[in-house]
Amino acid sequence: MITVKVPAKINLTLDITGVMGGYHLLDSIIVPVNLFDTVRVDFNDGSEVSCKGIDVPDISNTACKAARLMMEEYGLPGAAIEIAKGIPFSGGLGGSTADGVAVIKAYERRFGLKASAQTVARLASDAPAMYAERAVRVNGRGEKVAPVGIEVRHKILLKVAEGGVDTARCYAEYDASEGKSTAYTAEVLKEGIFRPSKAGNALHEAAARLNGNIGKVTDEMFALGAEAAYVTGSGSGVIGFFGRIPENLPEEFISLEIKTI
Repeated sequence: MITVKVPAKINLTLDITGVMGGYHLLDSIIVPVNLFDTVRVDFNDGSEVSCKGIDVPDISNTACKAARLMMEEYGLPGAAIEIAKGIPFSGGLGGSTADGVAVIKAYERRFGLKASAQTVARLASDAPAMYAERAVRVNGRGEKVAPVGIEVRHKILLKVAEGGVDTARCYAEYDASEGKSTAYTAEVLKEGIFRPSKAGNALHEAAARLNGNIGKVTDEMFALGAEAAYVTGSGSGVIGFFGRIPENLPEEFISLEIKTI
């Protein structure tokens, strides 16, 4: 049995640069954070793939999709997958993708190979960024990933707003409301030091319209002294950036640490 942990991600920035072939094109800085799912993979001699530990059917969950991709691409056997969740659901934190990436890495470790960039990209739009496990700039649909050096001096808090946000609906809401053009990513990368005043997420307002709890959590962040606060991904996790962490925080606020190079 192989055990792998892949970190959750947050979007320090997210801009939408256009639409191509029905898909939104992004420009985003994604970094890994100190939240993990623990994924255990027990390989078998046949073609059966199963998963337990999450309430998502095997036919549609990303961990099983990853196993089937590795079987299809490299002629490898099936696997029994077990997931212990540590990444909050529906937070824009990439938990489902992290599970799939962990399965790919388990196959790599067990069979002494490296999955191609194309295989990883087939898993999910944010899979290439999460596979990298470092600070990256993401363009296109998520398939274009380049390492970046970005220094983050601020403390980061996360609170996941109740109710979640459907990703497809969030993008549709952004389109319907003629979401404003932003250039957060380029502005942040100009200096190499993350400044909350320069950052943001183009999807925040759309996500907040779909889930009123997002606005409430954002207000809580500012009340605690955040310099900036917005959703990661399409929500409903809200990240706030602070000069220092406030004292006596309620337990639903999670302190995040990120890896930067």
